[in-house]
Amino acid sequence: MRYRIGAYLIDPAAYEIRLEDALVPVEPQVLELLVFLIEKRERAVTKDEIIERIWKGRIVSDATLSSRIKAARQALGDDGVAQKLIRTVHGRGFRFVAEVTEAAPAAAASAKPQKVGLAQHDEAQTPAASHEPAGWLSGTGLAAILPGSRRWTVAAGALAVLLGTGFLVNYLLTAQRVPAEIVASRAAIRRAPPLKRTSQPSRTVTSAPKWSSCPPASS
Repeated sequence: MRYRIGAYLIDPAAYEIRLEDALVPVEPQVLELLVFLIEKRERAVTKDEIIERIWKGRIVSDATLSSRIKAARQALGDDGVAQKLIRTVHGRGFRFVAEVTEAAPAAAASAKPQKVGLAQHDEAQTPAASHEPAGWLSGTGLAAILPGSRRWTVAAGALAVLLGTGFLVNYLLTAQRVPAEIVASRAAIRRAPPLKRTSQPSRTVTSAPKWSSCPPASS
C-alpha cells in the first residue's frame, strides 16, 4: 500500500518518498517511522510503541527518538513549530494528523490496465466461437474465412489432424497386410509336395574289343 500526503507519495515497498517526480532522500529507519505513524493515524502512538516497532525494544535515548521525529517531519516539509503533519501529544507521544490518501501498489496499478487492454483486444480480434455454423469447414470453403480471421489456424490444424490420421491408418493397414502375405506364402511353400528323386541306372562303359593284328594270308 502506498500513501499520498499532499504532493508527497510514500512507497513502503520501494523504501522511497517522492515529491511529484523527484526522489526525496530519507533513511530507512525514518521511513519506517513515518509508515508506522501513518498506519496508526487514528490515535496517538506512545514512545514505547515506537521503540518496540522501530528499535525492536532496544534501549533508546529521548534524544535519538527526537532526532528521528525531526527527520520524519523534514522529509515531508514539516517542522516542530508548525506540526502540520506530525503533532506532539504531550505526556502521550506523537500522532500523524495530515490527510492521507491510500493508493494501490505500483505493480498492481500498472498491471491492471494492461490486463483490461489485452482482454479488449482479444474481444475485438477474436469472433465468438458459439456462432460458428456446424459445417464451417465446408460450404463456401476456406477462402471465405481466410482473410482477417484466426479460424484459419483452427481449420489448418484440423486438416493436418485428418491427414495425419489417414497416413496413420494406411500405415497400420499396410503393416498388417504385409505380414499376412508373408505367412500365406510360407504356408503355400509348406503345402507343396516334396520333389521325388528318380533313380537312373548306372551306365557301364565298356571299352571296345581289341583286335589283335593277324598276319597277312599267304598266297
